[in-house]
Amino acid sequence: MKIMKSKGVTLIELIVAVGIFAIFISVIFGFFVVVIRIQKRVLARQGLLDKTSYVLEYMNRALRMAVMEEADENVPDCIEENANYKISGNAIRFLKYEDPVYICEQFFWDPVTFVLKEQKSIDNTEAGFVGIIPVELTPPDIKIEDFKPIVYNDVPSADDKGQARVTILLKAASKTSGSPAINLQTSVSQRNPNVK
Repeated sequence: MKIMKSKGVTLIELIVAVGIFAIFISVIFGFFVVVIRIQKRVLARQGLLDKTSYVLEYMNRALRMAVMEEADENVPDCIEENANYKISGNAIRFLKYEDPVYICEQFFWDPVTFVLKEQKSIDNTEAGFVGIIPVELTPPDIKIEDFKPIVYNDVPSADDKGQARVTILLKAASKTSGSPAINLQTSVSQRNPNVK
């Protein structure tokens, strides 16, 4: 009679198999954790980009409507005569026409609270900003680290046919996520040229 030997697994073979399986699972789990972290950073950066792009687009729409201030008694004294925009530190001021009235408006950066703000003059003059509470444009989870408006070709000469334009440089970061700050730049020109 033949005695059949049952073949089994030794303890060493079992330990080796469990060890290989554990290494395989830990590699897959580590990869999964890295992918989730990367996705979280990408989503945070995309959210920051979406929010700051919205604010820039809002500002661009208003800056496009700027009109040249002329020496006219019906036009309020908001900026300098024959100018389209006025830069004052971290602020850009302009006069826009919304039929039938002129509106003196400004956008500025508050370096203490790291917020972009909008303010409209109460009487459409430069003095009309005093006492007016500005409206915050950026959401509370966004920190504006730098804001710089630059105006090109604002007061054209008689032989210059160039159009005034504004370039805005902006550096923003998220207060809630640890993602790095982003730098944005946009340029806008007036909707209605100054050409007479």
